[in-house]
Amino acid sequence: MKILYAAFKYDYADKKRGFSYEHLNFWNTLSRMYGNNVIYFPVDENIMECGRTKMNNLLIDLIKKENPTILFCNLFTNEIYPKTIKKITRESKTITVNWFSDDQWRFDNFSRYWAPLFDWVITTDPNAPAKYKKLGYLHVIKSIWAVNTNLYHPMPSKEKYGVTFVGSSHGNRLKMANFLRKNGIAVDCWGQGWPNGRATQDKMIEIFANSKINLNFAEVSTSSRDVKTIIKTMAKVFLRRGINNTYHFFPPSIIFRNLINFGFPKTYPQIKGRNFEVPACGGFMLTQAAEDLFNYYGYDKEIVVFNTLEELLEKTRYYLNHDTEREKIAMAGYQRTIRDHTWEKRFSDIFGKILAGGKNK
Repeated sequence: MKILYAAFKYDYADKKRGFSYEHLNFWNTLSRMYGNNVIYFPVDENIMECGRTKMNNLLIDLIKKENPTILFCNLFTNEIYPKTIKKITRESKTITVNWFSDDQWRFDNFSRYWAPLFDWVITTDPNAPAKYKKLGYLHVIKSIWAVNTNLYHPMPSKEKYGVTFVGSSHGNRLKMANFLRKNGIAVDCWGQGWPNGRATQDKMIEIFANSKINLNFAEVSTSSRDVKTIIKTMAKVFLRRGINNTYHFFPPSIIFRNLINFGFPKTYPQIKGRNFEVPACGGFMLTQAAEDLFNYYGYDKEIVVFNTLEELLEKTRYYLNHDTEREKIAMAGYQRTIRDHTWEKRFSDIFGKILAGGKNK
């Protein structure tokens, strides 16, 4: 099977930020999977080298030249023109596919308009398939994040940690970390906004593998009404983020659509890659409960979850003092992850369904 993979190579298309999540996980896994002939089309690099219009033309030309079985995309905004996707979908034998990462909050002003351009879409939102069906779009695969075990794996170290968190300090994360600290629990944090700064990839894996408790705060957006949040939310109605952190005004039709769907993001926990990365490193994870998470791990058997600050404090104290039980859960989480939650398994399941269904005629 020949796959043409088209997505950003760098985080937010900014080389200074390092490789993107998609490059480290999607591309890295697909390029190693047995039997796949994968062609890499780094969208951001091509735009920086020759501009957006030529990048789109190059993509069309590459499809004609290589005739891949699948075009696998992960759209950031509208870097690939709608007419480009439509042309490939309608005029080639290639099956077009897009992974929609944020249907929990981007469905109404993004995914619903782009999905019909593709033969197939993949969503991580358990509520999204019903929304797509309501629009008359049926070629939807409900999947979920996973882990690249070529990157995330146990890493024994002389350095040992107590309670840790790796991730930016946005939303309620600072509040939850400080709540534990005020109650006598030392919490070490790494990431944007924390005094320790960002951890390197290797450092992060070392932390996951050698912490007594890895915290995971699952909220991905904020519903606060502070001035900064209000300004950022309103700006997204009029502006799109482009290559190298540049911003561009949407055309009037898109602004009008965004105004119709305007609203402040809701705060609710959702599953992300971290839910699988920590157990893959053999780490014990105490995570905020997220919708549908129970379908992927056994609570109090493979991971431990909390719903309130009081429950977070209670379980942190308990598992800090029960080494054997904590280590047993960590091992069970590791085994479940390696068995069921690798990117190899996700992609095998996804492509099996796509090949069986074919193009969306």
